[in-house]
Amino acid sequence: MATPAKVAIVVPTFERTQYLEQALSSVVAQEWTDWSLTVYDDGRTPEVHDIVRRLGDPRISYHPNPVRLGIAQNKFAGWLATRSRYIANLDDDDTWEPDFLSTLVPILEADQSLAVAFSSQYIIDEAGTVDPERTRANQNHYRGMLTPGRQWPIDRLALVDMSLPVATGSVISRDVLDAGRLPHALNMHADFWLAYLIVSSRRAAFYHDRALVSYRIHDQSATAGAGLVWHASWADCYRAFLDDEALRALWPDFRAQLAISERRVAALQLIAGDTRSARQASRRALTAAITPSTVAVAGAALAGRVGRQAALAARRAGR
Repeated sequence: MATPAKVAIVVPTFERTQYLEQALSSVVAQEWTDWSLTVYDDGRTPEVHDIVRRLGDPRISYHPNPVRLGIAQNKFAGWLATRSRYIANLDDDDTWEPDFLSTLVPILEADQSLAVAFSSQYIIDEAGTVDPERTRANQNHYRGMLTPGRQWPIDRLALVDMSLPVATGSVISRDVLDAGRLPHALNMHADFWLAYLIVSSRRAAFYHDRALVSYRIHDQSATAGAGLVWHASWADCYRAFLDDEALRALWPDFRAQLAISERRVAALQLIAGDTRSARQASRRALTAAITPSTVAVAGAALAGRVGRQAALAARRAGR
């Protein structure tokens, strides 16, 4: 049996080819060459297979899922199938700088106490042009408080501040994956759950403050299309974290975020006319935290049709 490449790269995709070739080409251009890449196609799209064949790199393979798995499970399937020492996820609309791997992998190789090495990132638009203002705002919001170098502890960094860009800007030790802790019902936010597994390894992280990744903002991204499943899966994560005694110090933060997620779920269910589910979600929101927003959505859910009209008006107003 051939020795696995040092780094296994997973590129999950579903019926989106607009940026895929750019993503894969950025891997082919890496200075670090000891890698393998598998495109996990959740839509069995011929165009995806064509792109892989056109690149013609033997290190790149194509895996069409026999049945659709969904965003989270497609990623987990790819990560768990790897046998390399390190894994890296690259979403199909993002790209790496040529020295992404050659910068981060040696850091992990030099310090076995590290579970992950990650970098800053550029924010780019649909055309691939760096947006300086968004890049600066993203850096200040997510990593502005970090000092470059070894990070410990990482619980708050990863799960509250969300400074760890698992989706596209990290190289991760493969052994953080623990099949017994996979969220089989999770529909989205696989990246957030992987951050939780990294935290659960009780190992440190390393932050490189130079931008080695380009994260693309566009109207086809999962974030742009955030809906009911998106917010419900955030709630799934926070409920699970609230069962973890090792994270007790962060429980107040998780309850606050759970209340926000459930409030948004309730509002979307109310807009869809599912009053019964909206009432259940609003009760869960109130249980997590009593705030003006959770009280308001609970009142709207109880009001039925009138509450639905109020929720629609709030959505149109951007609240």
